[in-house]
Amino acid sequence: MRPFLAVRRLDDGWWLGAMGLSWLALALFSWAALPLMFPFEDPRTFVSSGTVVGLVLPLALMSAVLVEGPPALVATSSRRLGASRTAWSCGYVLVAGALASLGAASFGLPVGILAADALLVATLNVTGVALLGTTRGWIPGAAVVLLVSVPGLVPWSSNWLYRVDRATGVLAVSALVGVVAVALFVRFGALGACQRAGRLGTAAQQNDPVG
Repeated sequence: MRPFLAVRRLDDGWWLGAMGLSWLALALFSWAALPLMFPFEDPRTFVSSGTVVGLVLPLALMSAVLVEGPPALVATSSRRLGASRTAWSCGYVLVAGALASLGAASFGLPVGILAADALLVATLNVTGVALLGTTRGWIPGAAVVLLVSVPGLVPWSSNWLYRVDRATGVLAVSALVGVVAVALFVRFGALGACQRAGRLGTAAQQNDPVG
């Protein structure tokens, strides 16, 4: 059991502490900073850029649970990986949504939109891991968050990640992205399609007597 937990860093006190502190820091920042920045607004009725951008860090740290171990061992595994990959990717997404909901509810923030935003970023992270590997899997989620957070770049009517009244729409998009993300993760795993293709190309060159 210990090696199983160690692969996904679930026995790493430093990682668990960093993840917990990142969620707590995000919640405390929103709780303490929003009344100072927006003293006449009810924090339950809007979302700040600091809160949405702040989701990137804890969700990136959490994506370490998608690591599967040494690629050579994973590639030669005698058991089917589809079920475990589905369980870990779905578990990561659902826990991300639950933690965002808990933090928002505990500190008087809009639960619906923050949970939906967290689910969307988490599904994008799973997609990133399946395509780019665990070390770069956070890039798609971070890119989307930063894109919609640049002032004036995305019109308010289309900027659903910041609109409390569009939580249901973000949730629907998250579900669609999630289906694709899980399918890709089941297919390529934590190594990622790009790294996997690179390894296959290197192996082909090494086995080519002409090259």
